[in-house]
Amino acid sequence: MRIHRVRLRNYRGVTDTSVEFPAEGVTIIEGANEIGKTCIPQAIDLIFEKLDSSRAKVVRDTKPVHSSEVPEVEIDVSSGTYRFTYRKRWLKQPETVLAITAPNSERIDGRVAHESVRRILEETMDPDLWRALRIEQWAGTTRQAETIMPSFNIRSLVDALDLAAGGDVASDSEDNLWRRICIEREKYWTPTGRVKSERSALKKDIKDSREELADLKRRLGDIERDADRVAHLRSDQARLEALRTECDQNERDLEERQAESERLSSRVEHLDSVHRETMAQRDRILSEQRRRSDLVSARDARNTELAELEAEGRRAAPVMEAAVADATEAGVSLEEAGAALEVAEAGYLTARGDHEHHRSLIDLEQLGERWQRTVAAQGRLRDAESYLESARVDDDLVARIEDAHLAVVRAEAAVQNAGARLEGKALSDMVIRIDGEETTFAAGEEIRRIVPQELELLAPGVAELRIKAGTESRNLVTELTRARQEFHNLCASAGVPNLVGARRAAADREEAERDRREAISTMQHDLRDLTPRVMQKKIEGIRQRVERYAAERSSGPRLTSTYEEAKRIAGEKKRLLDECRARYEMLQSDAKSADKRRNEQEISNAVLESRIQTARSALAEAERLLRPAREERSDSDLAEELRSEQDRVGEALGSLERAREDLSAVDPVSVEILLDNARAANRRAVEGLRRNEEEERELRASLKLRGEEGLHTRLGHAERRLRRVRRNQERLEARANAAQLLWSRFAERRLESRQRYHAPLTERIAELGRVVFGSGFGVELGEDLEVARRSLNGVTLDVDQLSAGAREQLGLLSRLACAVIVSPDGGGAPVVIDDALGWSDPARLKRMGAAIAVAGRQCQIIILTCTPGRYAHVGHARVITLSD
Repeated sequence: MRIHRVRLRNYRGVTDTSVEFPAEGVTIIEGANEIGKTCIPQAIDLIFEKLDSSRAKVVRDTKPVHSSEVPEVEIDVSSGTYRFTYRKRWLKQPETVLAITAPNSERIDGRVAHESVRRILEETMDPDLWRALRIEQWAGTTRQAETIMPSFNIRSLVDALDLAAGGDVASDSEDNLWRRICIEREKYWTPTGRVKSERSALKKDIKDSREELADLKRRLGDIERDADRVAHLRSDQARLEALRTECDQNERDLEERQAESERLSSRVEHLDSVHRETMAQRDRILSEQRRRSDLVSARDARNTELAELEAEGRRAAPVMEAAVADATEAGVSLEEAGAALEVAEAGYLTARGDHEHHRSLIDLEQLGERWQRTVAAQGRLRDAESYLESARVDDDLVARIEDAHLAVVRAEAAVQNAGARLEGKALSDMVIRIDGEETTFAAGEEIRRIVPQELELLAPGVAELRIKAGTESRNLVTELTRARQEFHNLCASAGVPNLVGARRAAADREEAERDRREAISTMQHDLRDLTPRVMQKKIEGIRQRVERYAAERSSGPRLTSTYEEAKRIAGEKKRLLDECRARYEMLQSDAKSADKRRNEQEISNAVLESRIQTARSALAEAERLLRPAREERSDSDLAEELRSEQDRVGEALGSLERAREDLSAVDPVSVEILLDNARAANRRAVEGLRRNEEEERELRASLKLRGEEGLHTRLGHAERRLRRVRRNQERLEARANAAQLLWSRFAERRLESRQRYHAPLTERIAELGRVVFGSGFGVELGEDLEVARRSLNGVTLDVDQLSAGAREQLGLLSRLACAVIVSPDGGGAPVVIDDALGWSDPARLKRMGAAIAVAGRQCQIIILTCTPGRYAHVGHARVITLSD
């Protein structure tokens, strides 16, 4: 479809405006806000979709607020083989007029006209494509996700892509077959591939029938097992009664054996108590004997310790005297070394000051030389920059002047070779007027002129001639004139007379730039990390330091005359200082060691004296504790009493061992275990007999009740019902599986087709995208032919990860690519862009303008904007400006 003209009358704020569009190319409609630009695409939708009798809100909103006039829209359209003019008026005196001019002329009014236009558009245009190729002004707000990156799963685009990929356009019968397959599949499967409720219900019926049948069989089996159980219980009752009698007798025998065991256990406990008492008495006497022995040993140990400590004190006295003498001698040596170190430090400070003074003199001289070079370089830099500021000739301008000069040479050569010329020879002296200018020729002089377009030649009193050049000659002369003018203009802009002057000026500029670079290099080399101001301050600081040192130097050795001599003397003084410092540090370490040994010896003597006093006190305490114990009981009496108690312990232990042997023979633990087991076995026999009787009674009552339920009859009904439901399910599953198999095969083929025709759309988007993003651009399409991912210089991102500007640019490029593919022979639909690219930077806008211009060669593009500069880079665009 192509829109050739749209006219709006009394449409919202538009009184009367008409816009014409070329069938191919880009049309930009400019105008301020609320001038009526957005009304144009809305009016196109309104005239195609709403009857003239419609009172819908969208129709009422188009009526001017402060006027009684009613909206009217007229449009010229070509679509397929049809060309028609369509007009509608709403709300008051509604009217619809259709004038068809191709393929046959026809005029239709009213509702029939509306239906005819709808039929023509349905026949020749894909409405989904028409909607997809539009970017509305409000698309970036409420419906950004739908409109910035559209889906192109559109029949007309799919057909065009299939043809571009080498396939054939799918027929309506194929689409109808696919729809019928989908309808049949939807009877049995959900869109996500899950089983539908009818099939699930049949599966549940089968499951319920099987469960019912299994339950009936289980219940019949339970009756048979219960009958067998009753017979078994009757035969087991006599065995249980005999077992109960045997368990009673065994329990009575074991109770008698337990009574004898308890009597023997009481005797063992009595004898064990007597044995423990005798052992306690013996242990008390033994403990007292041990305490007596410990007191004697403690006294002897304290006596020995005191003797050893007194001997150690006598040995430590001469060691203490030697440590005091060593510490005194080390202190005297340290004081002498300290005095020598102070003298050496004073000498080194004077020598180092002289050395640094000579170093400052050298630094002052070197910085002065660097400062002089810097000042000279600053002068050269100012001269070079002054010349460069006034210079107008650069390499680019020289190249353009050379190209213009070469063009003049070529044009002159072409005119000389192929242009019209006047050639002749004067036979006598004569005066000839050529183009109004008198020229004198002597006899025999040649006459030569180029004839640009027309040349007038007048020989007074003889002839008047008019010579005209041919078309080719005139074109060559025109080109020569244009080339000369271009050359003169470039020379004038450069301020030079000719090409030689331009080259000389360029050489001078290059020389000035070289001087500028060398001056900067010199300044950088001499200043290094300093600035001129900092260098001056540094020079002044060194000068003041030199003068101050010379004035403040203390009297002493004379100031050396050279830097090397000062450096040598400073080195000698430094070595002497290091030697003195090393000797002082060594003696200081020796003095510290001697003091440490003296202190350690003093501390050791004090500790030893304290230990001697402590040992004397401990010996006196040990003798004090031993004396009253011996006075109360002698050592021999204590030993005799211990022997007597040990004899009593032996007798009590013999009686206890004999009683334990008697108890062990009875084995009370085994008796207890056997008695507990016999009692449990007796209880178990009684309980088993009771359970046997109760289970038999319950089974008899249960068998009587279940025999009246008719389970065998119900089992036959359940088996027949299961067979019937299973047959129904098998038939339904066969149809469902067949529909799924047919659908999956068709879906695979359709997917193969889609993958095949993805390539043409991807390639066309990439072609336009490389104009905008560069050679590293590429895209990947999703299942619905929407742009899913973008690759740029080796980096691939999902569309959702891109900025709003990049997404908007991709959305517009994909619409342009789609329009180009479906537009051969006037097909497809126009691309309508209402104030898009608001998020694009200036560089991208330039490149987007080129991409729009390229697409406009093959399709119709309509751009509506209130910002003219946004689309200023769309080449070959027709611009229409709307005003109040």
